[in-house]
Amino acid sequence: MGHEARRRNAVKLYAMRQIIAGSVRSAKRISKFFSEYTMRPQFFAVWRAQPIGQQIYFATLAMCAGIFIACGSGATTTYVDSKGNPLSEEQVAAKKAEDRRQIDLEISAKSSGEKYCKKFLKYPLDSSFNWDTAVSHNSDWSLTSVTGTVQAPNSFGAKLTHEWGVIMQREGDSWKLLMCSIGNDTVYQDADAMAAAKGDRPTPSPPAVTPAATPDLASSSGSSAPGQAEADAAAARAAEIDRQRELAEEAERQEAQRVAEARRKEAAKAAAIEAAKTRIWKTADGQYEIEATFVTAIGNIVKLQHTDTQDVIEVPMEKLSLADQDFIKHRRWNEAE
Repeated sequence: MGHEARRRNAVKLYAMRQIIAGSVRSAKRISKFFSEYTMRPQFFAVWRAQPIGQQIYFATLAMCAGIFIACGSGATTTYVDSKGNPLSEEQVAAKKAEDRRQIDLEISAKSSGEKYCKKFLKYPLDSSFNWDTAVSHNSDWSLTSVTGTVQAPNSFGAKLTHEWGVIMQREGDSWKLLMCSIGNDTVYQDADAMAAAKGDRPTPSPPAVTPAATPDLASSSGSSAPGQAEADAAAARAAEIDRQRELAEEAERQEAQRVAEARRKEAAKAAAIEAAKTRIWKTADGQYEIEATFVTAIGNIVKLQHTDTQDVIEVPMEKLSLADQDFIKHRRWNEAE
C-alpha cells in the first residue's frame, strides 16, 4: 500500500472518529431531554392512555429522529477551545493543518517502522504486516515507537505470527532506527543513540588544551580508535544477529522433528486400530465364522465389511459370540498399540 493510499485511509478513519464523536454528543442531548421531560408521571399517564398502535408509531418516529439528528450533527465538526468557545477561521485552519501533519507523521512512522522490520526478516518478500500496527510518540515526535504483528515464514515455509517493535528518532523528514525487536529477540540496538535521544547520555567534556607537540605514531594511530570501535561494535551486532538466527533455525528444526514424530506415532496408532478391527467373527452357537472388519454398531445392529468381497453385512448383536459382543461394547480396538 502506497503512501497516498495510507493517507486516504487515515483521513477516512479521522472523519469516522469525528462522526462518532458527534453522534455521542447528540445521544447525550437526547438522553438529557428524555431524563428532564419524559421521566415524569404525567408523561407516562398520557402515554399509557394511547392505543398500542400509536405508541409503536411515536416510538418508531422518535427513534428515527434520534438517528437522523445524531448522523446530521456528527457529519459537521465544530472546533472549540478548552472552554467550549468556537475557534476563529484562522484557528480552525491551523487546527486542520496540524491534524493533517499528525496524520502524515503517523503514516510515515508506520511505513518506516515496517521497512526497518523487514530488513531483519529472513523472507521479507513473503511476509505481511497485520492491521494492528500502533504508533506512540512524545510531544514533538522526536522519539517514536511502532509496534505490531507480522506474519513471516520460517525455514520450513510455515507462516508464523511474530510481535515486532521499533524505536526511531525523527531527523527532519526521515527516521533513524535506534532499536528493533522481533519476537523475544532484540535484532538491532544503537545504545549510544538511544541514550542521547532519551537525554541519559552525559555531555562529553571538551578536550584539554595542551601545548603544541610533535605528532608521533601513537597519537596518529589513536585518532582512528573511535572509528575502529564503531566497526567492532557493528561486527559484534552482526555476529549476534547471525547467532540468534541460528538458534531460531535450530529451534524450528527441533520443533519440526517433534511434530513429524508425533504425526508418525498418530498414524501408526490409527493403522493399529484399523488393523485390530479386522478379526474372525463367530456366531453365538459357534457354527459359522467370517473374517471381516468392524464398521459400526447402531442400536442392536452390527455392520461388518467382508475382507474378501468388501460387502457390508448387518448382523444382530445377540447373534454374535460373547467375545465379539464384548469386543464391540468395550471398544477393544482402541487397546491396540
